[in-house]
Amino acid sequence: MKPAVIKLLALFNNKPLGVPLCLRAFVAIFIVAASLLAGETLSAQQLTFEEALWARNDETGRLVAASEAVFRRGEEVNLVLRQVKTFQAGKDGKCQFDIDLLVKDPKGNIILDKKNLLGEDGHIELKDGIASSPYGIFESSVGLEPGQYQMTLTIRDIIGGAKLTTTQPFTLSPGLSYQKVIFAKEGSDGTLNPVNDPTFARGEKVNLVFINVGKFMKDASGKHSFDIDMVVKNSEGKQVLKQEKMLGEKGHIVLENDIADSPYGIFYSSLDLAPGVYYMTLTVYDKIANDNVNVTKPFILK
Repeated sequence: MKPAVIKLLALFNNKPLGVPLCLRAFVAIFIVAASLLAGETLSAQQLTFEEALWARNDETGRLVAASEAVFRRGEEVNLVLRQVKTFQAGKDGKCQFDIDLLVKDPKGNIILDKKNLLGEDGHIELKDGIASSPYGIFESSVGLEPGQYQMTLTIRDIIGGAKLTTTQPFTLSPGLSYQKVIFAKEGSDGTLNPVNDPTFARGEKVNLVFINVGKFMKDASGKHSFDIDMVVKNSEGKQVLKQEKMLGEKGHIVLENDIADSPYGIFYSSLDLAPGVYYMTLTVYDKIANDNVNVTKPFILK
């Protein structure tokens, strides 16, 4: 399984109670005594949140709310907490917080357990003591079994001692999934070589490659039937290319282990295009199962 990538943000604050000092001292003594008599220990006030939302990336890479908590294997699973409050600030006016993330598989086994994800990055100024949308990302993989998973997100106020823990279920569907998506450049021998930097010269071929898409269903003849669509847009969302059903009958073949190892799309850029950021969307269809996977990735023409 690919390691999880965690991206988390939060904003918090706290206010003193308007109670006279002597009365506050008396109340505090009384509460402590009552707690000790009851055999309990005091705990800090809990952080709260308005709602928990599942989200996925749209074609520009922004998070958008998911209509249901169902994701394909290989897709990023985003859990967003809205309006988290309230954190205490230190003498420097900044808050100190951290976040833990835990994921369990359908059998209850822990497959991810990350703690103290923010470290010093959590020591920041937080407006009005409210986190508008802290979130955690679990990058699932094609090797995970389909079924219901559990994601637990814990946010801790290091200064005030308060914390928030929520566990939310989500489902990884048994449909098409993929291991990863990469950009590639064509070598002198015609082979595609992966690149980490998706920057291409105008006039150069831009290749976007799915790795290990599957599993595809077979027809009565024992063959698979898949196809590919490709769309390219500029940074303003204007479509500069659209190609559909690029394989046709060439996609009616036998796939080893029901997996297409590297279906890809090629965008022939030109010198007429303006330099800048573009977005390529590649969709692979299982025509027998009536299923598909798609991904949108940005690249740069210079």
